[in-house]
Amino acid sequence: MNGMIESLAPRPVVTATPDEDVQSVARKMRDGHVGCVVVVEGRRPVGIVTDRDLTLRVLAEYPSGRAALASIPVAQVMTIDPATLPEGSGVDAALRAMRSAGTRRLPVVDPDGHLVGIVSHDDLLIVFARELGELGEGIESAVDAPELR
Repeated sequence: MNGMIESLAPRPVVTATPDEDVQSVARKMRDGHVGCVVVVEGRRPVGIVTDRDLTLRVLAEYPSGRAALASIPVAQVMTIDPATLPEGSGVDAALRAMRSAGTRRLPVVDPDGHLVGIVSHDDLLIVFARELGELGEGIESAVDAPELR
């Protein structure tokens, strides 16, 4: 399983700046149909915030209502300095990095450290499912080969 990360379906990365409030970040997640937002300064990822972070670090800690959400900067609840994956890495490297970092999402960066994409645990599962399907087809065609009957 050495496919390159670029072989995964490209999708835009939803980003925010550290000073954006958590309510606007939650809306970005909703509107972008994503489970995380990469927090950037310029084009460099400096943090990541997930839907789980918003639940555990905002709703559980700041139960004072909706108005308070507009005053909480995402920098207060984001995971700082997230693990990243170099552009051009293989799927195997992505899996190892996720396992090592204990995360389900990795921002992908170019050689200058600029954000160019994101890869998720689900993306890798899709790759593995395709490869298993191809393996199954190969086995099936070998079993059905007339010379093996």
